[in-house]
Amino acid sequence: GRVKGSNLVMDWRWLRRENSIAMIDANDAFFGRMTARIFVAALCSLLLPKVAATAESTSAVKGNVIPSIARFAKIQIGFSTQEDVEGQWGEGRTVTGGHPNSGRRWRVKGTSWVLHTDGFEYSKRGLVVDGLEIYEDQEPDDNVPYARLSAGEFTWLAGVALGATREKVNKVIKQKQLGVAQTDGGCEVRATGFNALENRVELRTWTVRFDFKKGYLNRFSIGASF
Repeated sequence: GRVKGSNLVMDWRWLRRENSIAMIDANDAFFGRMTARIFVAALCSLLLPKVAATAESTSAVKGNVIPSIARFAKIQIGFSTQEDVEGQWGEGRTVTGGHPNSGRRWRVKGTSWVLHTDGFEYSKRGLVVDGLEIYEDQEPDDNVPYARLSAGEFTWLAGVALGATREKVNKVIKQKQLGVAQTDGGCEVRATGFNALENRVELRTWTVRFDFKKGYLNRFSIGASF
């Protein structure tokens, strides 16, 4: 009887020991998971505010997304104001545009090129120039002033200027991986962006158009639209 009782006691002690070990293992696993979750939560609480602050400050500073095709001769069509443009190019001749006196014209020294800009909508900084055109004019108006920049600075994406061959333009477009559509006079490229102006106006599409004459670029324009 003692042997059996002793065996029962041993069996019960063994079982209790095994159960205790199992419970300890379970508790260890549970607290291990909890510790890991607490660690991750603490890490996130430290990192996420910084990320959110960075995103917010970026949005506050920039507030817009202007595509690269908008850049031309130190300005950005659809973002730069008339004051910005004249700050870079000098004062142009005032002409009628989208608004009375909203258009400007310049000549480019040493060339037959004429620049024309216009704007219609306003940002908090002033009248936004949403259209630009540069073309050849063999008999330009002498009353149109010369731009401050040299001819070499009036380039698009640092590679395309009036007089460029069609092959040159196509090469730059291909290098920049831009989609191109053929037009009657040449071709055009488009890109999307965003610039919020006054009166809930939002510029979202930028278009660059190239017109050729006898295989050479003789007219070039950039426009930003809703």
